[in-house]
Amino acid sequence: MALVTIATPAFSQQNANEKAIAHQKTLAHFGSLTHNISDSRYVSISYSFMPLEPATSVTYSLHASTSGLLSFKIAEATGKTVAEWQPPADGKYLHKGTLDVSGLKPGKYEYRIFWDGKLTESVPFTKK
Repeated sequence: MALVTIATPAFSQQNANEKAIAHQKTLAHFGSLTHNISDSRYVSISYSFMPLEPATSVTYSLHASTSGLLSFKIAEATGKTVAEWQPPADGKYLHKGTLDVSGLKPGKYEYRIFWDGKLTESVPFTKK
């Protein structure tokens, strides 16, 4: 008697999603988080920074569930801010662009994501 394994579409889709996420992690830093504004209010934030180890520039995408003061900075391992991006006053929820990092020395840094001036997430990365 032979044992037959049947892959269900749901399992196949889950496996494909896991492979896609694993592949994305080799290309970029990305994630999502919830920032509490008050006891009853919060904002959902999604981000991506690409490439994984930038040499000359970083392509970024920041999305918030509500318009507001979403920004990010790049800091050295010592905590010193060496670059930053501030949103235009256009009230948009989605921000995409490129930031020049060619002047930064190779080494360890962090992307620091802020909501209304408050640090909400730190993402370590290596600059080539």
